[in-house]
Amino acid sequence: MIEPKDITGIILAGGKSSRFGSNKALSCLNGVSLLQHAIHLIHPFCSKLMISGNCSEYQHTNTICLKDSIPDLGPIGGIYTAMLHAETRYLLCVTCDMPLMQTGLIVRLLSVDHNTEITYWRENQSGFQFFPLLIDCHLKSLLKNNIDNNLLKIKTLLINTKSHCLQIDPSENKFFLNINQKSDIEELMHYVS
Repeated sequence: MIEPKDITGIILAGGKSSRFGSNKALSCLNGVSLLQHAIHLIHPFCSKLMISGNCSEYQHTNTICLKDSIPDLGPIGGIYTAMLHAETRYLLCVTCDMPLMQTGLIVRLLSVDHNTEITYWRENQSGFQFFPLLIDCHLKSLLKNNIDNNLLKIKTLLINTKSHCLQIDPSENKFFLNINQKSDIEELMHYVS
């Protein structure tokens, strides 16, 4: 398994939350904000932890907060900015809106061959669930090239890279549920004990 000394964690919490109606990272599930769920999840696996998003709203976390170096690019912008600040080989990327994600799945993600540049998840034969994502920071120039060419989807990074896809067992689907609307929080409550 890849050691924490080789991993920087980044929590992507800079989305506009337009369907949610307010900053969903600060919304709570079972009395804990979605952002805190993400921090607790990956903190043990990282030597350094950062948040991509609105710095003023996340000061209470006492975690390094980054504004995108190139704004309005979506997740790729947050990942690229984190790579500019990372001093480790790998970046562990999670989103703030998957509060049911389990540490066992992070362990699986970090147990890949060390020659793999990107590790991601597959839901079924046609669908991808990219996050949590492990990416080698040596791909920083590839990300910048993609950004310069307006190739902003995560799946474009899989072209010409050493990538590894992890299969999601149907029994694990619930752990990958994400929150887009306020009603999603209520739906996720029945999974929380």
